Amino acid sequence: MSTMAEMAQEYRMAAVKIKLKIKQLKEEGAPPNEIQAYQVVLAQLRDTSRLLSGYYDVPRFSENAAVGWKAGKINDR
Repeated sequence: MSTMAEMAQEYRMAAVKIKLKIKQLKEEGAPPNEIQAYQVVLAQLRDTSRLLSGYYDVPRFSENAAVGWKAGKINDR
């Protein structure tokens, strides 16, 4: 099974291939709706790549997370 970093790299490579395909279609004079379909796929690939590559870079916030918790003071003296 791939790690998140490996999967992000695979998505980036797929995005490059789609970008080259879009360039080729533009040079060939393809209809705009065909190019637009590839642009939608490209945007989704880039978003997924960003999500995978930054997964461990940001803290997770939820009501159960210990982010921002501080030890309480003991006033038993």
